[in-house]
Amino acid sequence: MKLHIRDMVSKDREALYEMMQKTGVFTMQALSLAMELIDHFLFDNEQQEYQVVIGEEDNQEVIAFACFGPTAGTEGTCKLHLLVVTPAWQHRGIGRELLDYTEKRIHDQGGRMIVIEISSQEEYAIFVRFFSKQGYKSVGRIKSYYRSGEDMLFLVKYL
Repeated sequence: MKLHIRDMVSKDREALYEMMQKTGVFTMQALSLAMELIDHFLFDNEQQEYQVVIGEEDNQEVIAFACFGPTAGTEGTCKLHLLVVTPAWQHRGIGRELLDYTEKRIHDQGGRMIVIEISSQEEYAIFVRFFSKQGYKSVGRIKSYYRSGEDMLFLVKYL
């Protein structure tokens, strides 16, 4: 199967919300924040902070998405805010294909570095391993950032 990637449109909003819920990884607070980013992309025509691309399978079912954008006050630094694959399609190369597309798009727009901020909690270790396999390096940590005992990890890839 070839992943079809395109910019998100408003009709995709509900599918992305449901996809995030199905993963079981997002807290209500994280889900709410993710939807704020998505809504900012969809409904603020003047914004340039966020881009959202979706991946569809052949029958046009939305199975993955990425949210990313430039970091304010920097030259060529971008953040990857979200990379989500619906559980039924995980471990099939979909995340890697969407990440490759996202990295190329960021590079083509003048990006030179991608930063990912992620929790140190055990349930996120699989994501840290995934990004490490894609060439991201762990470059730092802020202790007890999210709450006592939950650090923020910084992963970086230079393009």
